[in-house]
Amino acid sequence: MSALEGAHCEPSNELWPGTRVCVHAIRAADAPRGLLQGAGDWITVSRIMTSAATPPHPLKLRFPSAEWCAAYKDAINANNAYKTAAKEWTHGPVAYVVTAEPAIGIPDDMAMWLDLNQGECRSCRLVARQEADSASFVIVASYARWKEVIRKQLDPTKGMMQNKLKLTKGHMPTIVKFVTSNKELVESTTRVPTQFVDE
Repeated sequence: MSALEGAHCEPSNELWPGTRVCVHAIRAADAPRGLLQGAGDWITVSRIMTSAATPPHPLKLRFPSAEWCAAYKDAINANNAYKTAAKEWTHGPVAYVVTAEPAIGIPDDMAMWLDLNQGECRSCRLVARQEADSASFVIVASYARWKEVIRKQLDPTKGMMQNKLKLTKGHMPTIVKFVTSNKELVESTTRVPTQFVDE
């Protein structure tokens, strides 16, 4: 019998749904390495356990928002396929502009400014349209189109060629050259838990 078998467990949804806190008194000498031991012969060990059926869910982030941008930057930098595909990207920042749609709570155009360089996202910020237009590449689309991109229902390069996404600034042949890195940028969005404002 292991040191922690026979523990008394109680639900503790205050932490997150499906959590149990298990408490067991064991001899200090039998405590698994890494557990704090008490001064006496017996100690109380607490463990936090989660049910496999109800794991904690990551908090969904509003798209677009500063928090979403920060998570997107981390997702890009954790994507090794993007690092490889974009290692020769030295063409400056890219701005993804979401056009205004007051009916869903977007009163003005806003954009995600990505400072991309040689396979790294050095920053991702939520900016106003005026600042976005100073980026080397500016891609403009409605909220519904960006949702299609994030859900991988619309390839961004094909979308630009079909005018579903509008490249209002930048060199289209350069975009086509980096088609694989563009796909990996989209793949990175799928790793961000996203809450769409129109749902």
